[in-house]
Amino acid sequence: MTGTLTPEAMASLQGRLLWRRQHGLPGAGLLADLQAEGAPAEAFLHVALFQADNGVPDLGALLRWRRALGVPWDVVGRVLSLSDMAPASAAAWETRCPRTAARRLGAPAWFQQAVLAGMDPDRGRGWLRLRADPGPVRLPERLVLGRLELAGLPGLRELPRNARVANRILLEDLPRVSQWPDWLQWFSGRLEVRNCPGLTGVPRLPPWASLRLERQPLSGELLPPGPLRSLRLERIEHLERLPRCMEVQSLRVRCCPSLVALPRLLAGHCDPASPEPWAQPCSLRVQHCRSLETLPDEADYPADVHLDSCAALRSLGAGLRVGGDLRLSRLPRLRQLPAGLKVPGDLVLDDLPWLETLGAGIEIGGRLWLRKLPNLLAWPEDLQVAGDAILLEGVPDLD
Repeated sequence: MTGTLTPEAMASLQGRLLWRRQHGLPGAGLLADLQAEGAPAEAFLHVALFQADNGVPDLGALLRWRRALGVPWDVVGRVLSLSDMAPASAAAWETRCPRTAARRLGAPAWFQQAVLAGMDPDRGRGWLRLRADPGPVRLPERLVLGRLELAGLPGLRELPRNARVANRILLEDLPRVSQWPDWLQWFSGRLEVRNCPGLTGVPRLPPWASLRLERQPLSGELLPPGPLRSLRLERIEHLERLPRCMEVQSLRVRCCPSLVALPRLLAGHCDPASPEPWAQPCSLRVQHCRSLETLPDEADYPADVHLDSCAALRSLGAGLRVGGDLRLSRLPRLRQLPAGLKVPGDLVLDDLPWLETLGAGIEIGGRLWLRKLPNLLAWPEDLQVAGDAILLEGVPDLD
């Protein structure tokens, strides 16, 4: 089934596809019409893209149709070009002969090797990994991928100005890349950026994307990044403060030695019963931040909270509110918990060598776990624990 569409036939097909999209109709009925009309193979590939249209088309579906119909590679390249996609993209989605696909779609030699390097065991998932520097590289424009990983590429000067990636982007050790591409504002997956000194600040992402920054040039106060599913900040030397209020569902801060201030309010979407795809348990986790001395007063975290190995932390502030579990681990300067603390979930106190009292008016909706609290003096008389109190090693006998 060979042949291509005339300009008139192409315009007619596009009109029919647009009409079906506007009326929410699947492409199955159109397929039957095209078969009855004896339409050329190119028409069926356009319908395959139409049926998979979700912002980032599943080119794997198009390639399955190519194989079933015996469509030549040059027709595949034409269809993708007419649909504003780089033909080389299809090589990352090919399940059987990625080398042949890359060659016949006109991909450069280094691109062919990158596709082949990412094929096993991820063949046919649209993953492109480029981790060994082949020299000066310029990525094709209009790539359509499931996942993009670029690491250790001193010859790469810029990212594509036009691309679509469905799930994950990793950018690591790219010393000459200096500009966030505009298309990231439509990328709703997970973006990880490590040691790319030219990429400053926080990129603009759509609501409920995920962002991880590690060893990045952030200093002073982080600007509010907008609603995010998760934000992870790791090994950022000069970051001092986070915004007073952050719309983020899961916040993790690790090994930020200059950090002195956390948000007072986390306002992420935290309803686990919600049908939205981002609904999942919320969390705040802070680890190995040696300059952090206290949480802000009246901090409100509708989430599980875990503070771990913060050597200077001496206070949780007044009026702390948490929405789930509270876990405090390896905090050598913490002496007491705030009065009136209410923990809906479990309260875990582990390796707090100078903790003397749990504070007055504490209510725990789950279990109380105690471990390595050598200086705990007494139980508060008004302590309320709905679950079990579990005492492990290193807790003195208290009346």
